[in-house]
Amino acid sequence: MNWFLLRETMAMGARALVANRLRSVLALLGIVIGVGTVIGMVALINGFQRSFQQSIQAFGNNTIYIRRIRPGIQFSDDVPDSLKQRKAFTMDDAAAILATSPAVRAIAPFKWSWTDIKLSYRGKTTRRTFCYGTNENYLTTHGYDLAHGRFFTEEEVLRHANVAVLGKDTRETLFGGGSGLGRRIHLNGIPFTVIGEFEPKGKMLGNNFDEVAAIPYTTIDKYFPVPQEAPPWFPKRGELFLDAIAASPEQSEVAQQQIIEVLRIRRHLPSNKPNNFVWRWSLRSRSWWEESG
Repeated sequence: MNWFLLRETMAMGARALVANRLRSVLALLGIVIGVGTVIGMVALINGFQRSFQQSIQAFGNNTIYIRRIRPGIQFSDDVPDSLKQRKAFTMDDAAAILATSPAVRAIAPFKWSWTDIKLSYRGKTTRRTFCYGTNENYLTTHGYDLAHGRFFTEEEVLRHANVAVLGKDTRETLFGGGSGLGRRIHLNGIPFTVIGEFEPKGKMLGNNFDEVAAIPYTTIDKYFPVPQEAPPWFPKRGELFLDAIAASPEQSEVAQQQIIEVLRIRRHLPSNKPNNFVWRWSLRSRSWWEESG
């Protein structure tokens, strides 16, 4: 190694730095700012990813959602005939899945009312509360917890009971800071008893999961049937969705495949035909909703 050349080069560099102090300081400052910006962006992205994953886990990380057609399409004016003719799901489908799918821990129906349901209590009325019907397995399949009270039972589902479990924001709209347990509220004028209150869930992707009310899905059928103005191809008893949960997180993919196989058999689909239903495994599917098995 030519030590003389190396020494001269370092000396020239030092003289240049001394002669151009401002330029040197600005160059070093630019490097520091650039590196700091990159580090900050990486930390911000990692923090967002952690927050997003925590939000996913809070809403049922391993929930498998099964639908006849993609959500929202049923409201379109140009629904393809192939979708209109798809068979609606029933609770017999849910029973078959549970009976023949060892990797599936529980399954719950999910049903919304075509009619806009308003909740009221002593002159106070909700404006945006999403009221839906389900069964006693809902807490298990969707990762919900109760802050107070209880959820409805299988017996209450079977007898179409007038009971409701409220989200935090719904409860605050109707009762302020007080508890709603045991109170008699009205859903479109029909009396219901509040038996429970959900733990707060917060908002995600523009949806407020605290502005909700859950009632037995059989009670939806009883009081809020599909109106005459609904499209003729829409299921007469309403659209029934199925939401399942695997026996363990590690079995989620196996559970998903077992569900698909059971539904294909029940819907008499030959091996060369695609699924005539869609599914989504939480928010981790290859796409938002999938039809391939």
